[in-house]
Amino acid sequence: MRKAILFPLLVLLAVVLGRTPAQPAAAPVKPVLITAVTSWFKDYPSNDAVWELQRQLERKSGGSLKIDWKGGPEIVSPFEAVDALSRGVFHMLNTSGAYYTQLVPEVVFLDYFDGPIKALRAAGVIDFFDKINQEKAGVKLLGVVRGASGYALYTRKPVTKLEDFKGLKIRATPTYVPLIKALGASPVTMRPGDIYTAMERGVVDGFAFPEVGTMDLKLHEVYCCMIRPPFWTGRTVLLMNLQAFQKLSPEHQKLLTDTMRNIDEQWVEPHFKKLLEIELRELVTKHGRK
Repeated sequence: MRKAILFPLLVLLAVVLGRTPAQPAAAPVKPVLITAVTSWFKDYPSNDAVWELQRQLERKSGGSLKIDWKGGPEIVSPFEAVDALSRGVFHMLNTSGAYYTQLVPEVVFLDYFDGPIKALRAAGVIDFFDKINQEKAGVKLLGVVRGASGYALYTRKPVTKLEDFKGLKIRATPTYVPLIKALGASPVTMRPGDIYTAMERGVVDGFAFPEVGTMDLKLHEVYCCMIRPPFWTGRTVLLMNLQAFQKLSPEHQKLLTDTMRNIDEQWVEPHFKKLLEIELRELVTKHGRK
């Protein structure tokens, strides 16, 4: 009887002593956050590709790499944003080359290259501008996040002949100031977010702006006429602090650059072509703009 009781106890003791102690649950991996700023308010079309990149990165990385948007021009002036980026105030910036010609004058020439981004990259154009940005501003050119959007002129009153431009004050960026002067008008530099109030108060009589986006800023409320065809095309670029990029793991670097490449080569142009068609139609049919 004693043997019958003792044997099961010995078996139980052996099981208990031989059991591997329970391991504590592994702590969840903390995601790598890329802090980002945009030169336009959140819902402006020039930022659309940034949000697409944000969605794709989080999905493809399983949440290990995320873009943490901190704000738009209320965070830092577009004309000072690249300087702040190069100093590491934040990691990523969506902006226009026209906003940082004081640091990298050559960057505006990216807008003068015609053709799709895929062709420009194959020809070495994107790598060339990436190298210049790294050398002069300490930032990496990740990609082009807005297609070659045409720029038009918008005025408070009809302009039907060249002489009508004389004496007008036109909002402009440094890139096309010579054109505004050649028309006989006076260029005025200001942030996109200040255009509405400036037009409303008569500080400026018109402005140059991409064909896509005036409705998002409600600028159609303060101009009567749109002067086309476009006089210039402009692209927006996504930049990253070079040191911040280099600190990413090789896997995250590849994921970021490959995803951005897919977006600017496959997604950007069709997206903005569709937006332009919608905006031009609504400006005429819904708002009676000419």
